Amino acid sequence: MVRCYFLSCLLLFGLLGCAALEQVVEAPQVEVRQVQLLPAEGLTQPFKLTLALTNPNAVTLNVAGLSYRVSLEGYDLISGVASDIPPLQPYTEVPVVLTASTNLLSAAGLVEELIRRPRREVEYVLAAKVDLGAWLPAFELEQSGVIPFTR
Repeated sequence: MVRCYFLSCLLLFGLLGCAALEQVVEAPQVEVRQVQLLPAEGLTQPFKLTLALTNPNAVTLNVAGLSYRVSLEGYDLISGVASDIPPLQPYTEVPVVLTASTNLLSAAGLVEELIRRPRREVEYVLAAKVDLGAWLPAFELEQSGVIPFTR
């Protein structure tokens, strides 16, 4: 009976500790810094996507994984995952360079528009999920803005 009581208390304190961590850790911030169109490879169009991950906390955040989706000029076309994100030291910003590709058929509208009317900046919407591992919550983030676009 005492053993069952002890295990129940241990479980309760563990759950309370997890809830406290959620309130202490502020969501990391993610921002698109650059999208670069790389040479086409068959029917796929690769992009180099540069993100900036910022840790607004006083503790190091170890990122277990990142999933992301990017819309450019209203076209949903880049999505992917990454697991090789370096630890985010307290109050620092870490650049993350990803290579993602999209099927040219799904990106035909955007590619045609960019060829027809080249521009140096494009509007984007980034939706990302930053997974901080088993003991901390995953954060879902969304950001929009204008970024440099280079070929």
